[in-house]
Amino acid sequence: MKKLLLLLASAAAFCACPSSSSDTDGGTTQFPLTVTLDGQGTGTVSSSPAGINCGADCTERFDSTKTVTLTATPASNSLFSGWGGACTGTGACSVKMSSARSVTATFAESVTYTLTVTVAGAGSGTVASSPAGISCASGSCNGAFAGGTAVTLTATPAASGNFTGWNGAGCSGTGACVVALTADTTVTATFGGSSLPNEIAGTVAAMKLQGAALSWTNPTAAGFTKATVYARVHGTTPWGTAKGSTASANEHAFTVTGLTPGRVYDFKVTATVSAMESAGDTSAANQTTAFSGTTGDFLAAQTVTGLNGQKFRFTWSDTDLYVGLSKGDDSSAMVDGDAVWVGVDTDPLTDATGSFKTLSSGSNDVIWPFNADRVVALKLAGTAVSSTFLDPATGVAATGLTGSTTFNGALAEVSFSKASLGGAAAVRFALAHLAGASGQVYDLAPANSGATDVYGFFASITSSFVPGVNLWDATKTATSGTVTTKADAAALVTISEDRTAAPTGAMKVYASVHPFDFADGTNNFSLKLVTGGHVYSGKFNLGGATGPMYFAFVDGTSREDKFANNSHVYTLSGASEVIPTLTWDVAYSATHTFSVTFAVTDVMNKPTNVNGNIAELGIYSQTPGDALTGSASPYLLTLTFTNGHAPDFSGVSGMEQSGPMSGTDLQFKATYAGSNVYETGNNHSMPDDVVNKLTIAWTATHP
Repeated sequence: MKKLLLLLASAAAFCACPSSSSDTDGGTTQFPLTVTLDGQGTGTVSSSPAGINCGADCTERFDSTKTVTLTATPASNSLFSGWGGACTGTGACSVKMSSARSVTATFAESVTYTLTVTVAGAGSGTVASSPAGISCASGSCNGAFAGGTAVTLTATPAASGNFTGWNGAGCSGTGACVVALTADTTVTATFGGSSLPNEIAGTVAAMKLQGAALSWTNPTAAGFTKATVYARVHGTTPWGTAKGSTASANEHAFTVTGLTPGRVYDFKVTATVSAMESAGDTSAANQTTAFSGTTGDFLAAQTVTGLNGQKFRFTWSDTDLYVGLSKGDDSSAMVDGDAVWVGVDTDPLTDATGSFKTLSSGSNDVIWPFNADRVVALKLAGTAVSSTFLDPATGVAATGLTGSTTFNGALAEVSFSKASLGGAAAVRFALAHLAGASGQVYDLAPANSGATDVYGFFASITSSFVPGVNLWDATKTATSGTVTTKADAAALVTISEDRTAAPTGAMKVYASVHPFDFADGTNNFSLKLVTGGHVYSGKFNLGGATGPMYFAFVDGTSREDKFANNSHVYTLSGASEVIPTLTWDVAYSATHTFSVTFAVTDVMNKPTNVNGNIAELGIYSQTPGDALTGSASPYLLTLTFTNGHAPDFSGVSGMEQSGPMSGTDLQFKATYAGSNVYETGNNHSMPDDVVNKLTIAWTATHP
């Protein structure tokens, strides 16, 4: 039996022997790869992994698991024609060595052909080739190119001539001539001369801020088909691409757009007669783009509609900024005494400096969507227009605006320079129209869609510019509406009041959060009457403020009687929110749910309760107050009050009155060990009307 097993094993081993075309190296099977060179040319073939370098070494063995890449390199006088055998084409040859392989590399002798270009005709011009090799302006020129190369010839006539066409190598017409070189070849380019006189006469340019309206007299020559308009910056040589052409021989006017404000231009109008273009009339030269007092000074995308429907326009060059204002129907918006204010933020990426509001002489202030570092005022006095820098906070005239230009037409316009802004590389800006008779803010741009919720001629802005996006780049010219990019402000807070009786003045809000304050002379933030009722409402950008906001309502300059010395208090979340509608001279906390959190800090001893002058707090010296929670400072107690059981500034629960409040404020103290051991010092008090919630924090000292 053992002998039989040995015989079977020997037979199996014999059958596993490699074929005659392969070897075994350490258990790995290898097959030969043979490269053969062919053709009239010369070159070499190399392999990766290394092994073959043919001419010298053309056969090598490689592991059956390998893929070998062959690269053909022709000699300087030869061309590689392609692969045969295991590969095709002319690129790299990749061979899987799963069996013996053979590859043929064919090299051919390289061939060079001459392309000759002859310039003919009564006119003049140039012919150039791609790939380079021919640049011919007269006579004959030639260049040598490898056989099979596709050479493109382009003809450019002189300004006074025209190109009439190609001849030879299958080329014709006036377009590009493409020659595939398979032999020495000759092509003729013919240029015609122009005998046309200056066919256009009397060109006149009516200049605008970013364009020009051209008019001229057309020729009477037979064969006249169109006029073509060119423009160039004065002092430069090439005219470049035409700005456009008339659609027919009957037209003799054309409007050029897309020019840079404040630049000097030359204009040329040419005539095309019998397919030939004249040299052109250049009588409209040395013309400056400037204010015209018309809406044509600005492009459509450079127009922003204000909150009150007026149209504010603005654009810039690399040196100056330009602003215009009109009514919604494009008629004049300004009357004697009116002003346009331009708020400018010269540090738009950080907005770290400047003033958020600028005081006006009317019942409202201008609230900018950023901190304004400069405020430029364009003011109309009779028919004269003056431009001045204002103090960004007070609105008082500071210095005259040097280097500015103004125009008082249907479109009131002003420009001021980059230099006048302190050389800022980029700025953001917003615009306001102030009525001269009252000093009120009549309109503000850019508008927030649907922002019709602020009374008093739109004193508050409810949107903000996107930092780093809505910028005047002093190195560029504005050509689009990207300058109007804006976003909703971080926190738009709606404040409303129900005022049944007709107010005697503007309904306003005094508050403790910027940009509000409690001063009659500087706080001019009005509410707008909601259509169909007696609720006055406003939406305000408080910049994402959080924490308690103390506020009161004012009719003209008269504050609510019951809140003459106290306030409503609402805790802001930092997001957009709507404060519940309050009633004039009525404590909200008297009839609505709200909460008060007491937060006591004592690092030496742990207070256990809060006692006060209401039942929930035990009424001083009667019963222990509510217990504080927490294992470390601050220790907390939150009470929720509903249905008139309210510790508002009117005093003890149930003592709210219809007339002026005369009750006692909410009073309280921390106690220790649940007894009447009170913290040192006087009672604390909370005199204000809580609207939603309030946290009262203080530091207590054990007696």
